Amino acid sequence: MVMLVLLCGWYLFVGVKYYHEEIKSILTGRSLQPENLPVTAKSVHFNFGTETNNETLTSAFADSDPTFQDVDNLVARLKTVIGETSIGNLGKAELKNYLLMVLSEYPTVKNSPFQLSVSEFIVSEFEKTGSVLLSLQEAEELWNE
Repeated sequence: MVMLVLLCGWYLFVGVKYYHEEIKSILTGRSLQPENLPVTAKSVHFNFGTETNNETLTSAFADSDPTFQDVDNLVARLKTVIGETSIGNLGKAELKNYLLMVLSEYPTVKNSPFQLSVSEFIVSEFEKTGSVLLSLQEAEELWNE
C-alpha cells in the first residue's frame, strides 16, 4: 500500500513538473492550440518522407558505396526498359534477352546484397504493367545466364 502511494506521488510530481501547461489547459477547459504550446514544443519540426531528406540519405550512402550508385542507375534503367517493353509486343524470350543485356551492363550488382532486391523490383514492375508475368525464380536466373 505504501508503494502505491509513493508511486502515485512520484507520477503526480513528474506530471506537474513537466506537463503543468497541459494540465492547466485541461483544467481551465481551453484547447491546446499550437500557439498555446510551450516554446520547446512549437520549435520541433519533423520532415520525414520529404525529398530533401531522401536525397541527402541516398547521396551520402552512394558516396560511400559505389555499388549502391550502380543499383540506382540499374533501377532507373530497368524502369525505362520495362516501360518500353510494356508498350511493345515482345515475347517472353525476347524480353528475357533484353533484360539479360541490361543486367550484364552492371556486373557489380551481380552477387551483391542488392541482387535479390533488384530481382524483386523486376518482378513487381512487370506485375504493375501486366504485360508479362515473370516469377522471382526467372528473374534470379537472368543473373546466372
